[in-house]
Amino acid sequence: MKIKIAFRDLFALTLSLGGDFRSKAHDAFDPLWKSGFFKSRNAAYRWLASEMGISRGDCHFSLFGKDECERAIKICNNLKGGRHDCS
Repeated sequence: MKIKIAFRDLFALTLSLGGDFRSKAHDAFDPLWKSGFFKSRNAAYRWLASEMGISRGDCHFSLFGKDECERAIKICNNLKGGRHDCS
């Protein structure tokens, strides 16, 4: 038996499983690379992975749960507030 899932249902499920946290994490992270603070989006992800102590391959918001998103938000906000070393 095949189960068909509509995109809107999958999107609603994603939000219920932490999509809202992922969206907020992107809101904190995206300005860092879009503003040119980092040379590239990939460079920003490498920095975040290093700060979180995870591999670059594991550093993607679609893989993050609530706790990882909250941690990423805090790290990004600390950097934006000048309270973080970004070398």
